[in-house]
Amino acid sequence: MCGVAALRDAVVGALMPASMILPAECPSSSPIPPLDSSSSSCVSDEECPPVPAEAEERVSPSPWQDKKGEAASSEDAVTPSSAVTPSASGASARPFIPVTDDPGAASIIAETMTKTKEDSESQSKVAGPEPQYLDEFTSLLVPDDTRVIVDLLKLAVSCRSGDKGKEVLSAVLSGMGTAYPQVTRRILPTQTEGLRGSSSSRSLSVVQVADMLLELCVTELEDVATDSQSGRLSSQPVVVESSHPYTDDTSTSGTVKIPGAEGLRIEFDRQCSTERRHDPLTIMDGANRIVSVRSGREWSDWSSELRIPGDELKWKFTSDGSVNGWGWRFTVYPIMPAAGPKDLLSDRCILSCPSMDLVTCLLDFRLNFASNRSIVPRLAASLAACAQLSALAAGHRMWALQRLRKLLTTEYGQSININRLLGDSEGEARSISFTGSALAALVKGLPEALQRQYEYEDPIVRGGKQLLHSPFFKVCCGIGDIDTYACVCRTNSDSFIQVLVALACDLELDTLPCCAETHKWAWFRRYCTASRVAIALDKRTSLPRVFLDEVTKKIRELMADHETMNGLHESHDLFKREHDEQLVQWMNRRPDDWTLSAGGSGTIYGWGHNHRGQLGGIEGAKVKVPTPTEALATLRPVQLIGGEQTLFAVTADGKLYATGYGAGGRLGIGGTESMSTPTLLESIQHVFIRKVAVNSGGKHCLALSSEGEVYSWGEAEDGKLGHGNRRDAQIRLIMIASESEKCKIQVLQHFTSPFSFLFCFWPAVLPPILFHQIIGASFVINSNQYKRFCFYSNWDSSSLPSPCDRPRVIESLRGVEVVDIAAGGAHSACITASGELFTWGKGRYGRLGHGDSEDQLKPKLVDALQGHRVIDVACGSGDAQTLCLTDDDMVWSWGDGDYGKLGRGGSDGCKIPMKIDSLTGLGVVKVECGSQFSVALTKPGAVYTWGKGDYHRLGHGSDDHVRRPRQVQGLQGKKVIAIATGSLHCVCCTEDGEVYTWGDNDEGQLGDGTTNAIQRPRLVAALQGKKINRVACGSAHTLAWSTSKPTNAGKLPSQVPMEYNHLQEIAIMGLRNRLLLLHHFSELFCPCIPMFDLEGRLGQTGHGPSVGFDTLRGILISQGKEAAFRKVVQATMVRDRQHGPVVELNRIQVKRSRSKGGLAGPDGTKSVFGQMCAKLSSFSPDSLLLPHRVWKVKFVGESVDDCGGGYSESIAEMCEELQNSLTPLLIVTPNGRDESGANRDCFLLNPAAKSSLHMSMFRFLGVLLGIAIRTGSPLSLNLAEPVWKQLAGMNLTIADLSEVDKDFIPGLMYIRDNEATAEEFEAMTLPFTVPSASGQDIQLSSKYSHITLENRAEYVRLAINYRLHEFDEQVSAVREGMARVVPVPLLSLFTGYELETMVCGSPDIPLHLLKSVATYKGVEPTAPLIQWFWEVMESFSNTERSLFLRFVWGRTRLPRTIADFRGRDFVVQVLDKYNPPDHFLPESYTCFFLLKLPRYSCKQVLEEKLKYAIHFCKSIDTDDYARIALSGEPAADDSSEDSDNEDADSFASDSTQDYLTGH
Repeated sequence: MCGVAALRDAVVGALMPASMILPAECPSSSPIPPLDSSSSSCVSDEECPPVPAEAEERVSPSPWQDKKGEAASSEDAVTPSSAVTPSASGASARPFIPVTDDPGAASIIAETMTKTKEDSESQSKVAGPEPQYLDEFTSLLVPDDTRVIVDLLKLAVSCRSGDKGKEVLSAVLSGMGTAYPQVTRRILPTQTEGLRGSSSSRSLSVVQVADMLLELCVTELEDVATDSQSGRLSSQPVVVESSHPYTDDTSTSGTVKIPGAEGLRIEFDRQCSTERRHDPLTIMDGANRIVSVRSGREWSDWSSELRIPGDELKWKFTSDGSVNGWGWRFTVYPIMPAAGPKDLLSDRCILSCPSMDLVTCLLDFRLNFASNRSIVPRLAASLAACAQLSALAAGHRMWALQRLRKLLTTEYGQSININRLLGDSEGEARSISFTGSALAALVKGLPEALQRQYEYEDPIVRGGKQLLHSPFFKVCCGIGDIDTYACVCRTNSDSFIQVLVALACDLELDTLPCCAETHKWAWFRRYCTASRVAIALDKRTSLPRVFLDEVTKKIRELMADHETMNGLHESHDLFKREHDEQLVQWMNRRPDDWTLSAGGSGTIYGWGHNHRGQLGGIEGAKVKVPTPTEALATLRPVQLIGGEQTLFAVTADGKLYATGYGAGGRLGIGGTESMSTPTLLESIQHVFIRKVAVNSGGKHCLALSSEGEVYSWGEAEDGKLGHGNRRDAQIRLIMIASESEKCKIQVLQHFTSPFSFLFCFWPAVLPPILFHQIIGASFVINSNQYKRFCFYSNWDSSSLPSPCDRPRVIESLRGVEVVDIAAGGAHSACITASGELFTWGKGRYGRLGHGDSEDQLKPKLVDALQGHRVIDVACGSGDAQTLCLTDDDMVWSWGDGDYGKLGRGGSDGCKIPMKIDSLTGLGVVKVECGSQFSVALTKPGAVYTWGKGDYHRLGHGSDDHVRRPRQVQGLQGKKVIAIATGSLHCVCCTEDGEVYTWGDNDEGQLGDGTTNAIQRPRLVAALQGKKINRVACGSAHTLAWSTSKPTNAGKLPSQVPMEYNHLQEIAIMGLRNRLLLLHHFSELFCPCIPMFDLEGRLGQTGHGPSVGFDTLRGILISQGKEAAFRKVVQATMVRDRQHGPVVELNRIQVKRSRSKGGLAGPDGTKSVFGQMCAKLSSFSPDSLLLPHRVWKVKFVGESVDDCGGGYSESIAEMCEELQNSLTPLLIVTPNGRDESGANRDCFLLNPAAKSSLHMSMFRFLGVLLGIAIRTGSPLSLNLAEPVWKQLAGMNLTIADLSEVDKDFIPGLMYIRDNEATAEEFEAMTLPFTVPSASGQDIQLSSKYSHITLENRAEYVRLAINYRLHEFDEQVSAVREGMARVVPVPLLSLFTGYELETMVCGSPDIPLHLLKSVATYKGVEPTAPLIQWFWEVMESFSNTERSLFLRFVWGRTRLPRTIADFRGRDFVVQVLDKYNPPDHFLPESYTCFFLLKLPRYSCKQVLEEKLKYAIHFCKSIDTDDYARIALSGEPAADDSSEDSDNEDADSFASDSTQDYLTGH
């Protein structure tokens, strides 16, 4: 038998490479003792039984033992005289089976197996067709062969076979598990449930092969969890710390060494605090190289973790004699090797050691557990133990947790619940018990571990340092030791925190008392609801009741009185997936058709000071009685708040509007103009604003987004904006005209920090000059060539502010979830989700609470309130105070104490928060600060005031100062529900809807029709019966409104548009309700996106229930997912430079190098696109993350000064080249080539472009697409919709193929359904090829040359499969390029159409959007010339509009939204210098989006000249050809342009400043 086996192995050796062959085995006269599971595990060759050297030499011909890498002969492989037995056999020995990469070759394995007659008769094989994974040969294997294949698999997972060896063997074992449902097994009485054993003392048992394999897996997992002999469990974290506080003048050092670790991860304690630079902690690696130096008092100085290669680190700490801090503490976590040095071990040692890789192979092939439920507790416990094993490789721990989740959810559904798991259901019948197991220990520690992990990662994700939770950060481990963490490697593709939170959600941990704390676990409850709703919508199962209750509440807010509630919107039978997708598509594409929020009552009353229009459209400078304001009412705001002559309104859909005085940029709309009607803050309209804060006397504002980010704008003195600077955004500089050789520029504001200056010269015939230093307050430049020049700053954002006339996110708060904000006159504050208080701005009198009077330019934590949870804060103005409220019913105050406004008696101030004892226990729910006075509102509705008393601002009936809180007696018996303070007056409303006012009344702000001050609260008679429940104040103006249900809430369409065919039969009210449900789901789901695995799919092996983003992307509201996407983009934006590298592009050579085939040079390398692709390697990663010009262009041989126009022109040029055959990347669709069907004018990626150069070009194309998304500058690319779908991560369908090639599918159907005979098919001689999208014939199989009747089904399958995947390589390259610029994983949220609009904007050019950003110089908007201009634009075709945009802006499409214009106005300037005007063409300055028009005499002339300019003046060269009179006479000389230059200088002074700052 041995000879036969050897012969067969020789045959195999002839068929397979020698590296795939393992030695055969024959019984020897001195058999090696069988392996026993109780024997010691081998960790090295020395620990294994000795093998004779000559035998070892013969047995080991494989390349991993052959250091020279020479192939061993087959004869060497099959003629050993003795060998190491990899697994003990039964009565007769079996040959050692070769492992192959080829599944087909695996069938040869069967022939090397011996199968006796008795074996065949004793095995009960399932009847019917062969199971999956078994062919006609491997199906001959019998259950007793299982142990041999398992041993082979164990060697295969240890890299002892080819790449596909483990897959083949795993598949065979899985097939055997199905093939043999019941067999007789011999078991050692002394052995635990496993497959390792000897050949004696056996008993019989009837089991399944699947059960045998499952028992093996459990045994292996248990052995892994208890494998103490390897020494891995001794690798525990090490904590190193200083004394607290540390001592002066010390120098200490130490070493941390963790043997066996391949790296060390260092995490610092949040309490770390040392004196910056003077008391440094230095971390070094084992070679004494400095890795990091840490010092400082802020958490940001210590928060980032360190990673050090090797198993050793060294540290040194020195301190001087100055003020000390708490000290430091860090924990060192070992990063253990993912796998041991298995290539150094013998086969016997590999077989004797437990293997996680073996288990992952077996369990990942979906063994059937249903037949043996009794083993489930052991399997779950062993998986849990491995998931908590810190010494185990991160990938294995991740797999164990994922498999555990699948086991607890998918396999058994509701048979396992959290109470049973924890043993909390005493006396309850349990079908499965886990009490006391490692699983119970894991679950009991899961809440704490999950919360700690979230608190660690959330700031990192919010700060943009990490896209999702969390591929590589710490994870919980250690049975019963929650403080032990291990590292998940960066290379691991799955997120441990995602699996942890998904498991916790599946186990319904959110229902446990330990997770009931309102604020701490709000994120987890939100995730659980979002996850369950997502799965329900994906699988079309019942929606969670708590979610439906929330939707019902929203619906009732919009229902009219005559409407009745029904549950049709909850029905998946009525609303199938196609209905939901069309409904959301309707909402996304035509948002004006729907209004889904109730907002205010529709009647808002305002009165008081109105000189600047701060009442939002009410007529009159001084309004003495409450007057309805229609302009505000139409917005239906959910918040109104006033500042110093300003008013802000936040709507239910997160939009922010401002009106009033614009000085200092306080309105945030850009510039300093005042507004008399509410104006949208367009720069943040893509951000969902939840709240605005401004002091009644304040000149700066804060806004809080739904994502917890804080924006600020307005006056920037004292650092109150939190951007790290003290000054206003606009730097006032003098502009001097001189004819002397030198010109001195005097800086009107002096800055000590070095920064850059940019000189722009007029006429702009030379590039700008950039100076990098300011010397004193002035410097000199040569100016003999220039009559005029403009002077602009180009500063580093770390030393000087960006413009503050538009909202700007406070970068230092990124990573912190802010839940509330407050603004004073000169300082600001915010509260985090964890109840911490940050303050910044002017520090005089200690108003910031940091124990000193220093200004803080960035938010700083108020340490004195650590240990207290802050729930409300208020900031005063002038010599200001600060108040806050904590959740333990205490009110704290600090800052200036004049007039007793701190409420503790006397006028002493304090620099740290101190309690106001007299308010403790009163149930204060709200605190407010006016000018030199303070207010508190209690839960029972009582109002307390104290501080300065003149103007009767306190409401106590006198003008005395009050130094302790005193209840306002005039409001006794009334339950006040809302209160607001102006500078010198107050307003409140009661639960009965009554409004009371008191204090100063010079501007009529008390609403009683007079200007007399009121000493005590007085009812506002004009508002009686209005049911007011909200009030607001500005400096001297007041507002009141109601949030009760309006009489006509929400806007609904009258009918369903024809294109939404699935919705035609459903009532509008039902559609509204369903849309509200989907809208609410988006609101829940989008903020939780970082917690989900974006690559997850339902039914994925090894996972439990997961979210299928392919099915959800079509039912998510665009606004929500775009906000999540933009948040990541904004967090990664680089803002410290004005443009990227300067690149030279030669457009002249493009035409010269164009070959006969149409390409510009070899493979299009001479095109502008090819030139830019070649230069991409010189770009740093940061330069691709700029918000505007990613590069600056210098066109060779052209006098182009690129201030933005050249950059736009280069991109437009590349888009043209891609679509006019100058490059090989894009091809016309097959429909386009045939001139039939749809998408004839669209392009596909070229599947024939596969060279390395082509792949580089495709990656650069991806970079261009990413840049368009990041900068909001659309590309003019007409790609077919299937391309966009693939770029968004969607799979193509047969319908997509028909969209671009209408004849392809009908052709296949003809072949499939043809009723021809076999002979007729032969006569057709149809080749077994398929035409690719590029028209090439692709051979589909080497087996067939022609299509026959027998193989036509196979042909159709292969043809469709090829066409569905022919672009995969190109798409992958494009997405790789996009990933350098934007977060590609988040694209799985978007449909192909949505991605196209993000990249290309709207293919149409809506004039209303262009009009909305138009401004006019030298002409009124109502002038006839401007009216003619817009009429001409209306008459233009879409192509002509595109040409016009190219002419004036260097682009061919408009951005999608006003926000994407980034504050850039389209300027139309009319000049009188052209004489006669009808002889001149329009001029454009693409850098400034400026169109200069002569004062044409009529509309016809304007149309003629404008059309000529856009068709024949497309270049942006500056050779003055566009200014030559049509009569042939040259334009007026420079001397006649003086007045024009003044206008140009004035324009450039505004526009260039905006452009340089990214707006």
